[in-house]
Amino acid sequence: MIAEPKKDNESGTPILYYVYLVTPKLTTEQAGSPYFGAARLKRSEIDAQEWSGNYWTSNRTNGHFRLLRSRK
Repeated sequence: MIAEPKKDNESGTPILYYVYLVTPKLTTEQAGSPYFGAARLKRSEIDAQEWSGNYWTSNRTNGHFRLLRSRK
């Protein structure tokens, strides 16, 4: 829905804030209804190919994830 790139005030490391909408593909009650989420990803100061951060959703779930770009 929206993404906002920023830089960390202390290190200057890029950070990406974003908000998203999840619409389950299944139309049954088990699939649930659409919900919002937000995340904050920060690029690693050691490896520019790695981003990690936390996410939160309107379903009251949250977690941490790490993205790595594969090297060929």
